[in-house]
Amino acid sequence: MRKIRVAVLGPSDIARRRMIPAIIKSEYCEYAGVAVATAEERTFSHEKSFSDEKQISHDKGLVKAAEIQGEYGGEVYDGYMDMLKQNDIDAVYVALPPALHYRWGLEVLKNGKHLLMEKPFTTDIKDTETLICCAKENDLAVIENFGFKYHDQMVKIHEMIDSGVIGDIRLIRSNFGFPHRAKDDFRHNSALGGGALLDCGCYTIKLIQELMGSDIDIVQASLFGLPDHEVDMYGVITAVDENGTTAQLSFDMDQQYCCEVDIWGSKGSISSNRIYTAPADYETELRVCSGMDRQTVKIGPVDQFLKTADKLAVMALCMESKQEIYDEVIRQGRLVEKCISLQSRAEY
Repeated sequence: MRKIRVAVLGPSDIARRRMIPAIIKSEYCEYAGVAVATAEERTFSHEKSFSDEKQISHDKGLVKAAEIQGEYGGEVYDGYMDMLKQNDIDAVYVALPPALHYRWGLEVLKNGKHLLMEKPFTTDIKDTETLICCAKENDLAVIENFGFKYHDQMVKIHEMIDSGVIGDIRLIRSNFGFPHRAKDDFRHNSALGGGALLDCGCYTIKLIQELMGSDIDIVQASLFGLPDHEVDMYGVITAVDENGTTAQLSFDMDQQYCCEVDIWGSKGSISSNRIYTAPADYETELRVCSGMDRQTVKIGPVDQFLKTADKLAVMALCMESKQEIYDEVIRQGRLVEKCISLQSRAEY
């Protein structure tokens, strides 16, 4: 079976630490290289930096890319468009701040490349719908990088729920948060699409889409800021489905690290304390209660980034339908948009 050649748009930390090693390990993928934005390409509608600052950023990007090349090989492309015009590249991982996802995602698709987009897919549902429409028209695979959904612990959770061991699901509670990042981190910059909802809250929304299905209504969403910060730093969401299952979600960019889910049913419960970000060498544990029975189910180490790369390749090679993922991406965007619309009517 031939491999798909995957390039990376932007020498980000997450690409270097997690996605590029996964692409290299995949039996379906081949790593092509990493692209750095030219000074001109760094310009977008919300950017206020001067041309010399853009050039400095470009030079720093080349240094990072050279370090990645020294570690993993591949090419360094001096310019996003230079990379996108290469005929030997089949797919692109967009590892940029959220506000740049639509602009460069559209360029990826217009140039006939399959798209692995870092989450969130875009910062606006209309932009997401445009990208999905473009992907459909060109029969291109897209994935929003929520790797946890491909982890074996999610497979096991689905198996246990389907078996009826915890009965009917009544309540899902999840919290995802981490300590305060550096002041210049893009997550604190509204022009770059920062904020807790788009960075970590979206994970909790994706989780309930996986567990509760497609018929979810966001009934409450509140986002909160902190002094001297221009973005939301933490928040809470309540969602329900047609069966009365309720989800209580919280997320925070200014708390002790937490990455957990509790699923309560009519007969028992399932819990995980590393649901979203289990490292490739980490053995996860599910705590399962059913009546008086208590057990810990251990899940061996899984590289969820490798699973994500494999999924992209399988769809790109037409071994699996793309429609389900198209629908998932749209639903995710609409749920996030609903949270934003509810917040706009709340006191802030």
